[in-house]
Amino acid sequence: MLRLIAAELAHRRGRALALLAGIAVATASFTVLTGASESSRLEVRGNVAQHFRTAYDVLVRPQGSMSALERKEGLVQQNFLAGSFGGITMDQLKVVRHAPGVEVAAPLAVYGWMLPTAEIPIRLGDRLGPGKRTLFRVRTRWTADGGAIRLRDADSFVYVTRNPIQAAPPHTVGTPTRTRAMEQFTASALGPICPTRSHAASAFSPAARRWMWCWSTNGDLGNGEFPPERRRTDDIGALIQYPFPLLVAGIDPKAEAALSGADRAVVSGRYFRGDEDARRLGRGSTKTFVAPLLAASSTPTSLRADYTVEQLPRAAADALARAKGDRPRADRVLAQAGGTPVVRRTLTAADAYSTLLRQMRENTFVNALWTTGPPRYATVGPGHVRALPVKTDRFAWGAAYSAIGTGTGFIQAPILGRDTGFRAFTEHIQSPATPPPFITSTKVIGTFDPNKLVGALNPDVAPLNPFHPPAAKAADSAAAPWLGSAARR
Repeated sequence: MLRLIAAELAHRRGRALALLAGIAVATASFTVLTGASESSRLEVRGNVAQHFRTAYDVLVRPQGSMSALERKEGLVQQNFLAGSFGGITMDQLKVVRHAPGVEVAAPLAVYGWMLPTAEIPIRLGDRLGPGKRTLFRVRTRWTADGGAIRLRDADSFVYVTRNPIQAAPPHTVGTPTRTRAMEQFTASALGPICPTRSHAASAFSPAARRWMWCWSTNGDLGNGEFPPERRRTDDIGALIQYPFPLLVAGIDPKAEAALSGADRAVVSGRYFRGDEDARRLGRGSTKTFVAPLLAASSTPTSLRADYTVEQLPRAAADALARAKGDRPRADRVLAQAGGTPVVRRTLTAADAYSTLLRQMRENTFVNALWTTGPPRYATVGPGHVRALPVKTDRFAWGAAYSAIGTGTGFIQAPILGRDTGFRAFTEHIQSPATPPPFITSTKVIGTFDPNKLVGALNPDVAPLNPFHPPAAKAADSAAAPWLGSAARR
């Protein structure tokens, strides 16, 4: 059998989207995207032909994808397929399929990383005070790697008024403040409320991570210069944003089923139908598509978020309303007000991923994709290498539109993305000028269990990469508690 990369197929790139269906794999966090790479060496002991085999016999990698270190030291970096972009042509694929001895040739086209966000409400409608306005503070703490990493996120706020709200005035590019809505204070008085910063130093600065949810009790949610979003009154509260990196790869459904048994690994929904491809939406001059996705049914991520919602004094809510569009004044009100805890909630990555899968059963717009570069290594003694850090360009977290996220020009980046990275990554933002075959939208049609793929749980078979996330194994008993894993040599 033959495993073959055909990512972003050269010369016939326009056909790639039409021919390949997508598989989305949930990963641990963006620390996987930016690095956490591990090189592996196979030491031959005994009869390899008898006791060890891969899930495929021959791998055709894109030209130039093998690093100098791989050639020199005979090493293969872990999860190397997930970072492989480029490939061969459809005509070359046909040649391979007709080569003598080839039973199955299964192309894998790695599009890149999507970053959909699970939105999880913390409902506060039953916690509103008796006055005209109520104000809440949301404190967030993240825990990862079995408790080895603990991070406090920026505080966010929920403002609720019993008055109607309207769209805020259009934001002027370059001004430091944007407002989330206009409040109808009286029958004749209308004023801006909920001012926030319109720029930030990076996606991880407090301004870029602080949310201000601005509600009317009729269910309207302030949406900046756009009309308020009509929600259910039950949704009033904090709308927690839990970003999830997903690696998306295109496959040939029939060939993949023959090679890995992917069709038999489906645990909900369905597998791809025949030669199912991306469906074009509409018949206008702009080519937009929705690509079917088969998503991993679960995530191995251990990331956890603990939320504490505090109700602030009634005087603070009224003071925030009087601040109107004066952001420094509003910031002082928010910083100085003490609060009383009213809700505590913990969300695990499994909770968030389950919510995300439900959301992605509907068409999900793709604002951007990310691709990764190869890691770089330095040789450290015989048989050992050390990964070299790569500084991330802060603008690689840019939003497609300035009002996305908290409105500072950055997306809601995963909290662990601020950690040291070992892969450079590049953002590809979707815009009307983006030519096909950029994926416009995706829709999850089913889920699969990676552990049910052929050979997934067989220790004598190398797992299908990249359907399993890379893992950093503890080298000794001293390191194991920090990694939260069993010690391995």
